[in-house]
Amino acid sequence: MDSARHSSRSSARSRRRFHVQTALQMASLAMRAGKVARFDAASERIIL
Repeated sequence: MDSARHSSRSSARSRRRFHVQTALQMASLAMRAGKVARFDAASERIIL
């Protein structure tokens, strides 16, 4: 039971890191291009 709880916490932490990393990449791309970046969830791509 304890290992399942640990696994659940670590996967939640990984998802948070993915979201933060994606937001930082979108901000960086938008700044360089001078455009607004959006995330297309269907294709999992950043669109400028």
